[in-house]
Amino acid sequence: MFIEPKYTEKKDGAFTFGTSLCVKVPPALANDTLAEILKNFCLGITEVSLVKHDRMEIIIGNADIPELDGHAYAINVCESGVSAVASDEKYLANAFMTVLQMIKPVCTDAGSERFEIPCMLLRDTPNIERRMIHLCVFPETTLIFVKRFVRLCALLRYTHIVIEFWGTYKYKCLKELAWESAFTYDEVKPIMNEARDMGLEIIPMFQHLGHASASRIAHGKHVVLDQNPRLATLFDENGWTWDITKPEVRKLLRDARAELCELCGDGEYFHIGCDEAYLYREEPERNTLLLSYLNEITEELCGMGRRPIMWGDMLLCKEDVNGQSGYATNAASPKVAKMLTSGLDRRMVIADWHYDVFTAPFLSSTHLNDLGFDTLTSPWYSTKNIDAAVKTAKLSYGFMLTTWHTLSMRMMSLAYSAALMWQAEGTRVLGFDYFSTGVAALLRKACPINGSYSDAGWAKHQVSVLWN
Repeated sequence: MFIEPKYTEKKDGAFTFGTSLCVKVPPALANDTLAEILKNFCLGITEVSLVKHDRMEIIIGNADIPELDGHAYAINVCESGVSAVASDEKYLANAFMTVLQMIKPVCTDAGSERFEIPCMLLRDTPNIERRMIHLCVFPETTLIFVKRFVRLCALLRYTHIVIEFWGTYKYKCLKELAWESAFTYDEVKPIMNEARDMGLEIIPMFQHLGHASASRIAHGKHVVLDQNPRLATLFDENGWTWDITKPEVRKLLRDARAELCELCGDGEYFHIGCDEAYLYREEPERNTLLLSYLNEITEELCGMGRRPIMWGDMLLCKEDVNGQSGYATNAASPKVAKMLTSGLDRRMVIADWHYDVFTAPFLSSTHLNDLGFDTLTSPWYSTKNIDAAVKTAKLSYGFMLTTWHTLSMRMMSLAYSAALMWQAEGTRVLGFDYFSTGVAALLRKACPINGSYSDAGWAKHQVSVLWN
């Protein structure tokens, strides 16, 4: 384990097992996904049986049930067995993931296979209740990578994954929303089901204003218009933003939301994007329309039992952060920022993203919190930025790590962020090299790739093909 629990009491000895293991769990955890992952952590050697019982406990062999003592979950390991208890099913899933990481192979020789879990008592509870991460699924992203990413997030005890398809999911409502190589419902749905099996909630995301091209601005692609230019009337002049004055556009976005909700399953949230809508910054009068649009979406989504999440930059101006540099503030003016924030439905959750802010608390989050909004601090891959965001999130609604196109270079940021969100204040958090090796080890165990070079690790190539 490279995320240190809040309380650990080490004891002599270990619980040992061989080629079979029976684990008693409540019904929510008695699924094929967890059984497979447990077997994988035993190097594919141990046959695993998950047996249902009616208690909020995990029981292997015979071990006294530990007291929670105010924590989210507790684990007791003695020579005769392992037991875990938690305050709810999601925290018991967290306990299950912790037990997995305690398993150590002792002997893998045929006929003498043996694994052990060191005897100890541990208790843990997170510093932040809502621990989210945002994954972009690009045309270059493989399904096996998405599956491995989801399993890794469960092992790191995140609570939510926001999944954004960048032209990579085939919608029924408009085929041009996806490139020809995009994934189908039948390909993606099993991964969504696995996430639920592991205690994760998948948050669907669809861009409802800017980024309407579903492609990175740096390379000029447009998923819809590069396939069918006749659909130009769905967008504003340059294709970067949806033309939300049109009923057919709002219906299309409504239909896309419905499809994604069905794909991702039940949940509390839907991410609508809405960042970097440059036309609204250049033409301030458009923002009255934007406010009514955001409130309309909020009403519709809350009517479905989901709260919308939006990026916060279009709601902020420099004056809101005392003129400090590093903040993403894209409101057209202080007047527009005040108009939007004063009129916006407080059921909207604001993902407060800033990538060049290195001190806590984020002034923007403090500003939005004071206005009555629930805010999620959203950093990128800089450790100083993540540090400040986690510290701010402890005073806010939660945390959402963003990954964008740099994930293959910064996969370790998932583990680094997770450590900060769980470990006690003042506990040493080790460096990125340590987290790189730890993440690689978790991926190899959680989802083996049977010798495929391109699927191993988290990048298709070790060296740029341009250099070969």
